[in-house]
Amino acid sequence: MGAFLTKNYDSLTIKKIIVEDEASLKKKLLFLPTYFYMSTNIFIKIAETSQEYFLNIYLDPQDPFLYYERVQEEEKIKSNFSETYFLQNTGFNFLNSYLKSTLLLKIIHFFNFLVKLKKYQNKLIELVEAIKPDGIITTGDSAVASMIINKWAIKKNIPFVVIQPTFIDPFYPSIAIRIKRRVLYFLFNCFFALPLIYKQYVFGKEYAQNHIFLWGEIFKNSGYIGNENNVHILGCPLFNNNSKEYFDSDLLAKINLPLPIITICTAAIRELCGEEKESIVNGIIKDTIINNPEFSFILKIHPREDERKYIRLMRDVVSRNYLIINDVNISELHKITSVQISVNSFSSFEAVVHGIPIILLKKDYLRSFDYFNNEIELQANNSEELTLKIKKALSDDFRNEFKKNRILFLESRIGRLDGKSTYRVVKKLKEIVYGDVNV
Repeated sequence: MGAFLTKNYDSLTIKKIIVEDEASLKKKLLFLPTYFYMSTNIFIKIAETSQEYFLNIYLDPQDPFLYYERVQEEEKIKSNFSETYFLQNTGFNFLNSYLKSTLLLKIIHFFNFLVKLKKYQNKLIELVEAIKPDGIITTGDSAVASMIINKWAIKKNIPFVVIQPTFIDPFYPSIAIRIKRRVLYFLFNCFFALPLIYKQYVFGKEYAQNHIFLWGEIFKNSGYIGNENNVHILGCPLFNNNSKEYFDSDLLAKINLPLPIITICTAAIRELCGEEKESIVNGIIKDTIINNPEFSFILKIHPREDERKYIRLMRDVVSRNYLIINDVNISELHKITSVQISVNSFSSFEAVVHGIPIILLKKDYLRSFDYFNNEIELQANNSEELTLKIKKALSDDFRNEFKKNRILFLESRIGRLDGKSTYRVVKKLKEIVYGDVNV
């Protein structure tokens, strides 16, 4: 052990020394979350499996440009990591002030922001240097905090791993956008020495030295990934270990709705597509609920939306075959869901993982990304079509066909369905951080 014992130490002190000494033999792995909502759950899966080999440390940097709420997750995080750090009061309110200002005030706000960002960068680096990580893992390499720590890690020759947290959405920028990005990248990264602008367009290509952990070959073949030798196909820790159908009778009793339950996941349609398209989608949802009293519906509210909007939408609906819910995790709701509906949401991919047929409503409204490529989903564009597709999705013939197609679909997206993705990730982390496959 190497613990130094004397007769003056009581048993509690000795135990503390031994524990600290054992911990010191492990390499420190720093977990750096991003705004992706699966980021923390993926990290917890990895931390649970890797604690034998790593001293797992969680650092939430509160990225100044990316707001995400982790209050509900803090206790879960603290119970799964050896050390946890949550940066507070980063002091940024740049965008609101900037947009409402005159030209002169915009300039003042801008330079004030640069000063604050420089202080934030120094504070973050100071904290990371105090932690002294042997390896760093994050779920995105284009956030400001990630880029700050990434550049520091490269200088210190510390391995930096980027693990895929969601689908990689393709983006094909115009020549004008590419030129503008290059100019801004040089201005901020070289002139101001602040990593405010990233040079990549999708994922995993900010620095060639980084190690990229991907779910399946389909994402490697997207053409957006960096150094070929640093790309590893390992599956998805969160999904690959939970890719079988399951049911929660206790939750069903709590929800108190009869089966079958159709879960409709809303999206920030107004934010993404405008008020008119939001009105069309919500009208279809409302009409479908009214016209199908034999089905139970759950409206799962998107985190960026206000449930009061849907309460107002449904206030004149007499039937009570629906619930509006925003305080139950979508993965939990999937345990009682027979069919899932969204416009073109990642929640529908999760539904397929959990063995639930999906219907995409007005899919063309969110064509900028396509998780499904017409391989697994049903589609509808109005209330009548949606009713027919719900009935089809509930039929035995369709569900049997869906089970077959689901396996092929998931294998193409998240690799082998053997339940060992987390172990593959941890093994690769050991190889990278320890530099020895036999550790």
